[in-house]
Amino acid sequence: LQKRKKEGTRVNINVIGEVVLSEQESQRRQEKYIKILQNPDIDYLSIKISNLFSQFIPHAHEYNIDKLAARLEKIYETAIANGNKFINLDMEEYKDIETTIALFKKLLSTEKFYNLYAGIVIQNYLPESLSYIKDLAAWAKQRVENGGAPIKIRIVKGANQEMELTEASLRGWENVTLDTKAKSDANFKEAMNYLLHPDVAPFVHTGVASHNLFDQSLAMLLA
Repeated sequence: LQKRKKEGTRVNINVIGEVVLSEQESQRRQEKYIKILQNPDIDYLSIKISNLFSQFIPHAHEYNIDKLAARLEKIYETAIANGNKFINLDMEEYKDIETTIALFKKLLSTEKFYNLYAGIVIQNYLPESLSYIKDLAAWAKQRVENGGAPIKIRIVKGANQEMELTEASLRGWENVTLDTKAKSDANFKEAMNYLLHPDVAPFVHTGVASHNLFDQSLAMLLA
């Protein structure tokens, strides 16, 4: 980490492990995140909301957000206290997307976090991903115009395709993701094109998460 820092490379720490099954486990995960942020060699941490609260109630949206906000608030406070370190909210299952976005907006709309530069991930294998991105961009613009910090959106193609397909198959549901790789790739480029536009870029910084050299080259060209 020290060597990377000297050469100007920023390292994103992403702790392995997803859904927690008890509140003791989620408490330990919160403490682990706080300890990581107190490490002077780490300044970028990715976290998942499924690590922070184990007792999700699907029909109690506001309840879930309030419980998560209390946990994430302490992590954001630790990030500020240790030199404004960067926190990235990762995205997992489709069912978590509305909660993750609502939590992100709720906390970063509070006065003490108005100047915190933070990020969120959007998965572009979802047909409606661009609508989520546009909503976040409109909110970010208002935040910056009111004196707040910009946000970062990290676009990915998606990592849970097989799980979503299996879940849908087992329950007899329609699959929530796009049904071909070509459609996901196209959606990814559409999101990139929107985010790197001069009307959006001052309010939303873009992370292009892809191993595809064409995508990285296209992002640089558009930027």
